[in-house]
Formats: sequence, C-alpha cells, structure tokens
Amino acid sequence: MNPTEPVSRWMTSAPITIEETHKVEEAEELLRIHHVRHLPVVREGRLAGVISERDLFIAAQFAQTRGLAVGVLMALDPVRVGPDATLAAVAEKLWVLREGVAIVMDGERILGVFTAVDALRALSTSSWATSHAAVTT
Repeated sequence: MNPTEPVSRWMTSAPITIEETHKVEEAEELLRIHHVRHLPVVREGRLAGVISERDLFIAAQFAQTRGLAVGVLMALDPVRVGPDATLAAVAEKLWVLREGVAIVMDGERILGVFTAVDALRALSTSSWATSHAAVTT
C-alpha cells in the first residue's frame, strides 16, 4: 500500500444504494444479501445520507423501526471524498471524524464507497504488512 495512492483504487465501485423513502426492512435485506455494512441513501438520484448496519441495530434498541423510512434514520452528512483523494487523507478523515465510510463522489455522482475494511485491505496487501506478518502455528 502506498498512502499516496488514490482511494478509487481501493473503493467498492458502483455501490448498492437505497432511496430515502424505502423502508428499514428493505435496507436490512440489502445489507444482508450483498454482505455490506453501509448503504448510500439517495433522493432523486443524489446523495442524501448514509445508513449503516450499526445505525439500524442501535435504532432498533430504542424504538420500533419496522415500517420507518430509511431517511428517518440515515446520517445526513456523510463523509464525501473525490476519487483522487489519497488513502492517507481519507483514512485520516475517517479516523478524526470517527466514521466508518466515505462516499467517493465525482461531482454529484456516487462512484463508490471506501470503508474502514477497505483501508485494512489496502494495508494488509502492503509489502510492509507481508514482511512483518507474524507466523502462527
């Protein structure tokens, strides 16, 4: 991994999205079927927010979420980055803001998502990680 590489190299391209008017149950099903933890939420094709598996879990602990629209529970101001943002810059932004996902945007178009898991994947493929990996037996 080179920290100056663009985030677009490691992002998940063409992410699954959900309309803000869709129900929580639909979001839960999309997360389960596609094995993802974050869904960009769109309104008329534009990014309106993001909802995570964790958001849905926490909300369900405090309120009846069945039948609610995703827009009621979504985070309204997701981290947005451009495709040329560096891994280091995006990782730092996620760390400082304590967020788990950045939405990679080209203007108003959603190109992908970059998650903490993607950052770990990039780190684990680095030559440093390979050369310093502990061997367990």
